[in-house]
Amino acid sequence: GTLLRSDKSISPRTMHALHAAQERGVLLVPATGRLYRSLPEALLDEQLSRYFILVNGAQVYD
Repeated sequence: GTLLRSDKSISPRTMHALHAAQERGVLLVPATGRLYRSLPEALLDEQLSRYFILVNGAQVYD
């Protein structure tokens, strides 16, 4: 599914759910068709994940 809203932000409700998952030990790893340099700021600013699956699975970022 799509994590971001049309304005490229993450809704407060979704952010709360993601943080709750992290508190329970879930490692969040967003997957996208984008390049790392094209990731929306919402994903980078919140530091939700240290890892990303990029370019439709062709690249893993650590």
